Amino acid sequence: MDETGVQINTPSVGQRYAVPAGAQKALRPAVIDGSQELTTVLECIAADGSVLPPLYVFKGRMLDLSGIVDERHDGKVTATETGWTNTAITAKWFDEVFLPRSEEIAGKGKHRLLIMDGHKSHFPLSILEKAVSNGVDVICLPAHTTQALSPLDVSCFRPLKEFWAEELRKEMMLTGCVKRSDVVRLYGNARERGMTSANAISGFASTGIWPLTRLRAIPQSKFIPDNPSEAELEELIEDQAEADDTVDMLWTLVDSQRTKDGRGVSPGVGFPEFPD
Repeated sequence: MDETGVQINTPSVGQRYAVPAGAQKALRPAVIDGSQELTTVLECIAADGSVLPPLYVFKGRMLDLSGIVDERHDGKVTATETGWTNTAITAKWFDEVFLPRSEEIAGKGKHRLLIMDGHKSHFPLSILEKAVSNGVDVICLPAHTTQALSPLDVSCFRPLKEFWAEELRKEMMLTGCVKRSDVVRLYGNARERGMTSANAISGFASTGIWPLTRLRAIPQSKFIPDNPSEAELEELIEDQAEADDTVDMLWTLVDSQRTKDGRGVSPGVGFPEFPD
C-alpha cells in the first residue's frame, strides 16, 4: 500500500492548447478550475497482479463531493481539510477497501501480508489491532526506501503519472478546462493503463519481495556514499530513532493482543528479513 497525489495545475501565463479539428475555435486559453488543488489517492496491489480499488482524498468537506464519483471507475471518495491522508483516512481505507477486497483475493480465513511505508499516518492503533484480529501481518518498509522497495513506486506510479498528464492534456483540448469533478474520471482512465496486472507483478519481482530475493531489492548504486555529510548523518540518526520507537510500539501492541487471544507471542509486525 502506498499513496500518490495528483493536481489540477494552473498553466503558465499565455500557454494555449490546440483544439481538435472541427471545433469552432482553433485555439483557446487554458483555464483550470482549482489552482494547484491536491487530491491524494491510496493505492494497493497484490503479488498475484490484483489491483485493489483506490481511495480518493479530496481537499474540503464531504458535503462538497457531490458529483465527484464516476460510476465507470471503482473506488471510494472521502475528504480532509488539506487533501492529505491522516490516521482516520488510513483506518477507513483498511476497513472499507483492504480487509474485504484482500479477503476476496486470498480466500476467506487466509492469512495476509500488508506492506506499507513507515509514515505515521499509516499506523493508527486501530489498524494494528484489527490487523492482528483479522490474520493480517504488517511489514513497515524502512524510512526513505520506498522508491526502491515499494512495488507501486517501482513499476506503477511512473506510468500512472504519465497517463494522468496525458488525460489532462486531452481534457484541455476538448473542453478548455479541468474541473474538480473531472479528477476521478480522468484518473480512472489513466489508472486503467498504468495500474495493470503486469505492472503489479513486475513491481513485486523488481523489489525482490516476490519471488523473495535480496539480490534485486536495492542496487548498489542506490546506497549513500561512505562519507555522508553531517546533515545526512543527523537525518539518518533521527530516522533510525523514530523507526526504533515505532517498532517498539508495534511489538508491544502485537504481544499484548496475541497474549489476550491466547496465541502466545509471534511476529505480527516488523521489518522484512531477506534470505541469503
